[in-house]
Amino acid sequence: MSAEAVHYKTHLPRIIERVEHGEEIPIDRAGTLVARVVSLVRWTNRTAVGPLAGQLRLSGDWDSP
Repeated sequence: MSAEAVHYKTHLPRIIERVEHGEEIPIDRAGTLVARVVSLVRWTNRTAVGPLAGQLRLSGDWDSP
């Protein structure tokens, strides 16, 4: 599902529900992709790959002031 930004004003609850179930929702303005709505859980539970896999540990508040 891709839609214009104005579409989100009236459909936000439904969009949030879809994102909670793992769907990524692109947002475009005048036909140009400007953002993507993704689940926060998806980004906070990522597994590292590559040479540093298993080497780094971040606390839950690593980005707090």
